[in-house]
Amino acid sequence: MHCGRQSLAAAATSRKLESLLAGEELAPQALEKFRQRVQEQEKEVDSQFSGEAQTATLQQGKPTPPAAKSVPKKFRLTPLWTCKAISTPGNILVVPQAGGKPRIYVIDGYKAVTEIRLGRQGRRNTPGQARQ
Repeated sequence: MHCGRQSLAAAATSRKLESLLAGEELAPQALEKFRQRVQEQEKEVDSQFSGEAQTATLQQGKPTPPAAKSVPKKFRLTPLWTCKAISTPGNILVVPQAGGKPRIYVIDGYKAVTEIRLGRQGRRNTPGQARQ
């Protein structure tokens, strides 16, 4: 014995299968139910947006200009390392390694992926090129 929607779906499926086996076409009924639902939804939307809502105009606000560049008052940005091997750095992906240092990959110029190794120069991989 099934409860709730599962039993209703099973019963509806059985009825539809019996109707199909009897040669009945189900498409016209499904289209009519769909059209009725669309009409009900349109009436609901119309009732929600009647009167003032249909004639209201929107006024676009003035864009807010970006703030001037400033130095943080509470925090300092201190570079811990630099990497000159990457010409146009993009997204960074840090991949944790079991029992070791994480691996760091950087999108380089939208055409390559570079692995950054601390203490060594990164190695560059272009699409289709195997890593060494």
